[in-house]
Amino acid sequence: MVASAIMTNRKLVPATLLLLCFTLSACDFITDKIQEKVGEKIAEEVLEHASGAEDIDIENGKITIKGKDGKVITAGQNKEGTLSMKSSDGSSATFGGTELPKDFPLPIVEHLKVLHTSDLRAKNKRTRSVMFEAKESDVLVLAKTYEDDLNDKGLEVARNEIGSETGKIIMLSGKNESGSIQAAVQVIASKEKKAINVNLHYVTKELAKKSD
Repeated sequence: MVASAIMTNRKLVPATLLLLCFTLSACDFITDKIQEKVGEKIAEEVLEHASGAEDIDIENGKITIKGKDGKVITAGQNKEGTLSMKSSDGSSATFGGTELPKDFPLPIVEHLKVLHTSDLRAKNKRTRSVMFEAKESDVLVLAKTYEDDLNDKGLEVARNEIGSETGKIIMLSGKNESGSIQAAVQVIASKEKKAINVNLHYVTKELAKKSD
């Protein structure tokens, strides 16, 4: 299958790519937008590479794209609904799974269910995210748990709160002195829900070494 086909009719791209932007949990608005941006990032990478592709192969629900520069991207979706993308340049992404990552650096407090996880790797940067519904009913207790953890990790933490008649949002952001670690936490309490949504994001970067 040639590149021109997908350029003139992107409906040929399998459902695994289109679902990247549409298989999002029906959660609070902020959670939806975060998930949407992660999915869009993966979809944009694949479709952008497809527009300059030398060869495109679609088989068994997976799409493999080879660019004129020799770069190869493979994207697909497993039976559990997790979307994934791998590139020959070493970058990769997984999106939409509900299994807790074993190496996630922030604590996962007692929870009702995991809504979404993602893991994006590109060059010298890795971004890991977990979104879940917590059993804890006190938004202030949850926020303090994560604020203390970020402080214990040596991050400088900023805290912002937004409250309204419909609920409360506490947002924490932290980074270390070198900028090699950044973290963001959103604790979202809605009066319409018994559970509280918690969104965790952890970014690590390999900084360039300074020459003498």
